[in-house]
Amino acid sequence: MKATGEMKGTHMSTRKLITLVALSLVCVAGGLSGGCRSDRFEKPPRQFLPDMDDSPKFKPQTATEFFEDGRAMRPTVRGTVAFGATTDARDAGRAAYLRDDAAFYEGVNADGTFLDRIPTGITVDSAFLARGAEKYNVYCAVCHNYDGYGKGMVGEQWSYALPNFHDAKYKPGAMEEVTDTATNTKRTIPAKTAKDGYIFHVVRYGVEYGARMPGYGHALKGSDAWAVVAYFRALQASQDGQITSDVPVEKRAEVSAAVERAHRAFLDQRAADAKKAAEEEAERLRLEAEKKARQNNKPASPEVKP
Repeated sequence: MKATGEMKGTHMSTRKLITLVALSLVCVAGGLSGGCRSDRFEKPPRQFLPDMDDSPKFKPQTATEFFEDGRAMRPTVRGTVAFGATTDARDAGRAAYLRDDAAFYEGVNADGTFLDRIPTGITVDSAFLARGAEKYNVYCAVCHNYDGYGKGMVGEQWSYALPNFHDAKYKPGAMEEVTDTATNTKRTIPAKTAKDGYIFHVVRYGVEYGARMPGYGHALKGSDAWAVVAYFRALQASQDGQITSDVPVEKRAEVSAAVERAHRAFLDQRAADAKKAAEEEAERLRLEAEKKARQNNKPASPEVKP
């Protein structure tokens, strides 16, 4: 009987211990869950993996005595450039990150003057012109119109007249008069506005660096900007071309017929647009007249007697 009593006592003690541990775990779990919820607490959060929170590190723009110059942020090693999507040093695309070709990436010569023509390393073919037309129509036509005359939908609403790309100052060979500040004399030099490098620079960086026209360097990489320049020249040539001098003899009849068809189609479309505009205006005036008539025939409101 004594042994049995001792066993019962031991069993009861074990049960109490298990119950106590279970209750403790429940309390701990409740406390932890409360701390992990979205409730706000003034005390610091619990750190389950403190090594990630308290690992040694330097914050940006801070000082340190570890380095001789006292700066925590270290300058890049001389010649370091972004590598892009590959670590292969033989990747030809790395040159695009170096950007050490001022002619291609800035449109300027070694002395900083604008290039007269598109860099010789660029092949201007039909595919290149098509790329330029695509980008021009997306980013330029809304202001400068598809023909380059500066009469785009947004350009027409501008506070001042936008440039006409067919003006002489934008064509190769144009000259401009400048004043030499040192001698106060005037001289004539090639106009910068007529140079391909200047057009490229405007496409990428805007006019007066965005003060008068925004640049599109964020959307047009170097090759795309040069494609726009090539298409810019194609637009000019399309207005300056002469069948008798620019078209081979065997193609002149075909080109002349195509030009005539295009001209007739243009005139027909313009007449149709004018007719539609006149009809819409007539309908507007009719509706306005009917509205006025209804207002005039509306019976007077009854007088309210006091």
